[in-house]
Parts: sequence; structure tokens; C-alpha cells
Amino acid sequence: MGSAGEVEIIDPDPEMLPLIEALSPGFRIASGPLPGFVRPRLLITRERGAGVGAGELAELTTARLWELQARAADGVTPLAPGEASVLVVKLTLARRSLSRCTLCAHRCGIDRLRGELGRCGLGPGASIYEAYVHIAEEPPINPAFNIALRGCGLRCRSCQQFRALKPNGPESHALTPAVWQRLDLSSARSLVFIGGNPTESLPAILDFLRGAPDDFALPVGWNTHGYDTVEAIRLLDGVVDVYVPDFKYGSDACAERLSGAPGYVVNAESIVREMCRQGVPVLVRILVLPGHNSCCHLRTLERLEPLRQQVHLNILGQYAPDFLIGPGDGPLTRRPLRDEVTAVRDAAQAAGFVFV
Repeated sequence: MGSAGEVEIIDPDPEMLPLIEALSPGFRIASGPLPGFVRPRLLITRERGAGVGAGELAELTTARLWELQARAADGVTPLAPGEASVLVVKLTLARRSLSRCTLCAHRCGIDRLRGELGRCGLGPGASIYEAYVHIAEEPPINPAFNIALRGCGLRCRSCQQFRALKPNGPESHALTPAVWQRLDLSSARSLVFIGGNPTESLPAILDFLRGAPDDFALPVGWNTHGYDTVEAIRLLDGVVDVYVPDFKYGSDACAERLSGAPGYVVNAESIVREMCRQGVPVLVRILVLPGHNSCCHLRTLERLEPLRQQVHLNILGQYAPDFLIGPGDGPLTRRPLRDEVTAVRDAAQAAGFVFV
């Protein structure tokens, strides 16, 4: 139950439509255009030549591979027979990163290829724990076919997806190119990677996307917790069509206490800037935490204000105490007050932000 006796349906899919319409006869699935989208960028990147033979990649230094993938933005060079595509260069870089993992901002530096486990607990592959059409995402990506992956570098005390924290939990399925054959995307307007957190599974996702059918026509979305590294997000340039990052905290003290994420604020700002640099829509989510307007959410708006012409905000009031929240957690033991959510929205509007 929500506040004031309201009924809330979490993560609704199309099968829930009859129930939703019975409870709210005026309900409609909100959809809208995704600015600038014509064709999935990953298909273009897959068709671009990197200027080196596919068999040469293993011999190139990591610095040279970064040069090749950066140069791809300068123009479109059709892929020649035997040549490595820019997408394969990105995949090679992502796989190399696993030997001293720096995909999330914890920068564990462990060798996931040899079975060492860092904060996310993942090996070299990716594991799906849910895949479904979601009908309550932001209008530019709604309905979204969400691929939810296990593993996350954060340990948020209020996590509502804590099942995803177990890398090898029940009903897991490996994310491989063969999964394309089982996806029914007919009722979706986007394909979005969520979690857990997808960035910790970046190499396997790039390998999966490399196998996209030639007629794949949906924008690719990336829903992240904001604690990725800029290097990881840079590898998604030319692959992702829309970013949906959380900006969880405006206070490093709150981020460390509630999510185990030191240095969160500068890091989240840096990755949002990188997303904006890539020239695709960036839909920033701010989940209003009870009692955290002054320390977090209003400070977040100040951080994002220089980017207010480039990002769209979605300010959410759906926080609910969950997972590890207990009696000693003060305001976090309750739902956010309507006035708390309104205050953040009013401040964002006054600062000139555009809402999703």
C-alpha cells in the first residue's frame, strides 16, 4: 500500500494491465518519442571498420586499442573483409579490463578472468535473473524490455532488488548471443539493461549485442546506479542510445553509510557528464529518500545545474524501506512525505530543469 491508502503495483508488465485498468480506469501506458533516435547505434558501430585486422587485436597494446575506439567518432569507415569492427575493439577492451577490474568505481583491481571475486561477486560472464516488458518506465523508452542482470558493486541498505546481489542465485540464465533467439521484443519500444547493475557485466553485454539481428530496430538503454567508471561508460559510446542513471546521493557521507560508495558524488557527476558528451538522451532519476532533501537531493540539483539543458529529470517518490533498513535508521524507516517529493520537484523546476 502507498500513502493515503493508495495501492502501488511494482514493476508492472502487460499481464497486469487488466488489474491496473480495473483499479484506475483512466490508466494509459505513457509513451513518447526518443529524441534523435533513428537507428540503433550499435548496428552502426558494428559496421564500422577499426583499421586493423581482426587477428591483430590480441597483439595490440591497450593504449592502442583505446586510440582505435576513440578514432571511430571521426567518421564512418565501412567494415572490410577480415577487418575488426569498432564494436569488437570495444569488446576487446572490456574483456581486458576484467584482468584488473575497473568497471565500477570501487576499482577492485582483481582478476575476474582467473576467478577472483570483487565487490560485485561476478566472474567474466553475465547472469540474467529477470527479462520482461515493463510498462511504467519513462515515456521515451516505455514500454521497455528490461534485461535484469545479477551482480552489483553497491550494497544499498534500502535495495529493492537484493535478489540480484547473488551472482549465482536460483533461476539464473547466462547472457550469451543465443539469448536473442528467445527474446520477444514485439511489444517493447526499447531494450534496456538494468540490475543489479549492468556495467559490472559490460564485456558479456557487448558480446551479446554483437550478435543482434540485422533487423534489430530498438534503442538500447543503460540503467545504472551512478557508481561506474568513466572508462566503462566511454566504451558504451556508439552502443547505447539512451542512458537512465540514478543520482542517488548529494552527500558522500550518506553514500558511504547507505550504499558503501565512497566518493559517490563526484563520480556520479563525472559519468553523467560523459553520457551527455556522447550526444544521446540522458534521463536522470532522483529517488527521494525521506529526510535527505537538504543533505542529498537539493545538492544533487546544484551539481547537475550546469547540465540542465542536456539532461531530463525524473524525480521519484516511490522509496519504501526494504532490505537492511531497521528501527535505528530514522526517517528511512518510512515512505517519503508528499511535501518532500514536491520540494525537490519545485526546486528542480525553479532551477530550469526539464522533466521527463
